[in-house]
Amino acid sequence: MLQVIKASAGAGKTHRLTGEYIKLLFGQPFAFRHILAVTFTNKATDEMKQRILQELYTLSCKDAKSDYLNDIIGYTGKGESWVRNKAGEMLISILHDYTSFRVSTIDKFFQLVMRSFARELGRMATYNVELDKDNVLSKAVDRMFSDLDDPKNRKLLDWLIEYSLDAVDKGNSWNVKGEIMKLASQLFSEEFKLAREACGDDFEKASVADVALLKGELKGVAGTFENVVVDLAKEGLQIISGAGLELVDFKGGSRTPFNYLGKIAAKKGKGGVEPPAASFVALYDNIEKWYTGKRCPEGIEMVYQGLNEVVGKIVDHFEKGYRGYATACAVLANVNILGILNDVYVRVLEYCREKNIILLSESALLLNRIIDGSDTPFVYEKIGVQLENYMLDEFQDTSSLQWRNFYPLLKNSLDDGKGSLVVGDVKQSIYRWRGSDWKILGEDIFRQFREDELVRDPLLTNYRSGANIVNFNNNFFKFCSIEAQILYDGSKEGPIVDVYMGLDQKVSDKGLESPGCVDIGFVPKSEEGFEESALALLPVKVEQLLGAGYSQKDIAVLVRKGSEGNMVAEKLLECGYDIISSDSLYISSSIAVQKVVNVLREMDNPQGDSLRILRMFQNIPQAELVHNHSLYQLCEAVIRETLPDEDRKDIAFLQAFLDLVLDFTNNHGTNIAQFVKWWDESGVKCTISAPEDMDAIRVMTIHKSKGLGFNVVILPFLSENLDHKPLLAPNLWCRYNGWPVPVKYSRQLLDTEFAQAYLNEKLCTYIDALNTVYVAFTRPKKSLVIFAPEPVARKSGESKGTVSDLLYAYCKKMAEGEWCGKMTIGRHDAGKCEEKSAGKMVLGNVFASSVNEKRLKMAAAGGSLGEGESIREHGIAMHYIFSLIDYPQSTPSAVAKACKEGIASCSEEELLDMVNSKMESVAQYGWFSQEWKVLNECTLLTVSGEEKRPDRVIIKGDEAVVIDYKFGSAHKGNPNLGERYKKQVSSYMKLLTGMGFKNVKGYLWYLSEDEVICV
Repeated sequence: MLQVIKASAGAGKTHRLTGEYIKLLFGQPFAFRHILAVTFTNKATDEMKQRILQELYTLSCKDAKSDYLNDIIGYTGKGESWVRNKAGEMLISILHDYTSFRVSTIDKFFQLVMRSFARELGRMATYNVELDKDNVLSKAVDRMFSDLDDPKNRKLLDWLIEYSLDAVDKGNSWNVKGEIMKLASQLFSEEFKLAREACGDDFEKASVADVALLKGELKGVAGTFENVVVDLAKEGLQIISGAGLELVDFKGGSRTPFNYLGKIAAKKGKGGVEPPAASFVALYDNIEKWYTGKRCPEGIEMVYQGLNEVVGKIVDHFEKGYRGYATACAVLANVNILGILNDVYVRVLEYCREKNIILLSESALLLNRIIDGSDTPFVYEKIGVQLENYMLDEFQDTSSLQWRNFYPLLKNSLDDGKGSLVVGDVKQSIYRWRGSDWKILGEDIFRQFREDELVRDPLLTNYRSGANIVNFNNNFFKFCSIEAQILYDGSKEGPIVDVYMGLDQKVSDKGLESPGCVDIGFVPKSEEGFEESALALLPVKVEQLLGAGYSQKDIAVLVRKGSEGNMVAEKLLECGYDIISSDSLYISSSIAVQKVVNVLREMDNPQGDSLRILRMFQNIPQAELVHNHSLYQLCEAVIRETLPDEDRKDIAFLQAFLDLVLDFTNNHGTNIAQFVKWWDESGVKCTISAPEDMDAIRVMTIHKSKGLGFNVVILPFLSENLDHKPLLAPNLWCRYNGWPVPVKYSRQLLDTEFAQAYLNEKLCTYIDALNTVYVAFTRPKKSLVIFAPEPVARKSGESKGTVSDLLYAYCKKMAEGEWCGKMTIGRHDAGKCEEKSAGKMVLGNVFASSVNEKRLKMAAAGGSLGEGESIREHGIAMHYIFSLIDYPQSTPSAVAKACKEGIASCSEEELLDMVNSKMESVAQYGWFSQEWKVLNECTLLTVSGEEKRPDRVIIKGDEAVVIDYKFGSAHKGNPNLGERYKKQVSSYMKLLTGMGFKNVKGYLWYLSEDEVICV
């Protein structure tokens, strides 16, 4: 069965997940090897692993209290002693086979599968996963700009100029690359990927010329439609003027519906015709609408037949063709963007192929091409794991592509009679901007599985918040969802209501004992503006809370955007409060880190004071300093030799900085200039985790607060819009004639083929707004404080365009007696807050590794190697390089990678010469010819399940050749060793013969001796 657990905020889903996992462990021996528990973040993964191991340990300890003990006794039917002994055995089994303890992020699992299918993906098994998509995007955009002087890119240059000028007109940055980067980030959105996938490979293969051709077709569609209606309008005006009449002679005078003819006629060559109003449509075949009075004037009667025919043709033209015209106009408005994105996308693909990398953000789509329609047991066979049970956490954050990959695996599990579970809460789906799709948990899963395959299991008790907060949220969001549904489509029933109905939370015993407080204030409109007025009230409210017994660390201020967080942080600091904000957690905010980066800048500056730099490192000889050591070691030296003790105490930031340096060198090399550039573009955005024991007010975004709980939550700027603001409306990715096209979100899309896409985006935006506020309102344990703007009075009634408008309407409705602009339920009372112990960590000198550390040395081509260790290291290095080489053209990148990763300290040029020399020495064998398909270090399985891994296998039809690399000359003095090598190759050959290859050859290649032995 598939358990679908809908766990509202604070309902203890982690507790439940842990219990379900432990139950599975008691079901069969070594069950953990066949369970996959998936979360979305590394932190959540670590927490779940820790929770499972901790509970197993608690269960295994005699007399230790465990929340799960009675459940396990009831589930197994065994006694307490048996359960405790079994828990201890399972704990030991997991610790002794920890790699089979599969609690991982969804991305990590996808990578496991992708590695196994590298060949099917057309990738070398040695590909790297690139997390920093912005860096790849930056490289692609740089390449695009560098090629703009090519005459064939003239159209692209025109589009870029037009886009840049338009961006400046809208008040955006003059930084053209920055604007293009923001635009091109859409390439990584799930919406674009799905639209692109639906169109096949056409987008990847398309050129700038193809986009220009599409633009011409769109102009043709729009122009043809406009010309017809403009000509008809002019014909109508000629009929009127020919009879000596003017537009004002018709009913309505200066506001006659016939004014539409003049408006359309003036559009000639300007484009953008609008459909006629209902009053104009009503003129057709209805002469009474043409005049006032009881009798039709003679002049109007004279033109009626001809003019009525024109009106009819215009109405008919719009009824039949306006949808296609409006669609073409919507696409045409953004077709330049399509051209730019198409070029950037192609360059992103080129860069990834060159560097043999796969973007992490592309993993789900690539994997879907493999899993979709595949036999699930085949997937398990490829990854070498038989999974039986799946546990998917935070299921509301699953994307469509991720679900496509997991669905067949879950379906197979159910078909085999195994149990799985998914847990989530549609109301907490707030990550749509990174692909999450609430409809999977809200709707799709119940359509894709039969009712008898599902067990619905909602968790409805809130163990986090006090009774007043829980009851307020139950009532407010029920009201809010109905009002939002009415605004969306005029109905009191529908998908928005469905998300929030039937899941009222119950109050825990703890919540009844400490009911908490809901404190809502509406800030009147003022000259300073809402935000300034709310900021002025914030310190007053903080003082009130501190007076009620709360500490600073009990308080969290939640905001929607980083800029709002900066305003709050500045205000609180100005008033003397201690804070922890996202800005204060940036690694780049550390003065010590800034000093290290500035030293690197100075070292890379050709006009810099090199003597001054050398003086900084007075304890290191000059020759040693300029030696080719790693960037990581250089940074350690900078910290150790140049920073005063007070800066080196900033250890958390410095250690995090060194981690970033290490990651950079592993992926991009040790070039200082490249690192500084990367730091300025990406590194400055990296953060460290907040220290939990610091007595300071937390300032964070609502999205970062998800999953957390605080004694007090303050929302100083509650003004969430239900719909997109027109100026900030996004592009929707739709399909048009085989193209994925970006169209601007607006109400005008209702008249196009993209109407459903518009309605779907509007629905999702409404739910996003409510869900974001729901997450914020469910973070507090004891006190919820809200500042919201007082709605602006409108002639049409109360405004309801924001969640704060709905909150105002709710509070006013619930007010007893005269409404005074605020609502307070309960009172602020800290009572007994949970204390977290503040542990201390004593650290020694963590920057002590030597800059002069021994490095691997390699002889240049034609040079001699020493005996012993140097030969072994040489063999390891060469072995690694040849494992990366498919054909001769991949040699430079393989050598560059080896140098970048510190495997060799000789120059890249020397190493390349050496490798090329070795390859030329065996050219007559054709081992590196593109006639052969290459499998480097592929795994061959014997009947008994033993793995064999030859260095290189090349295949062509029914032919296969095995090449095994050997280094050194020990085999010459030891014949037995040489025979053992031959037997090894012979075993590879037998396996290949058993796989159906008819002509199999095997060779030993002694690279040090330039000797080849046929086996």
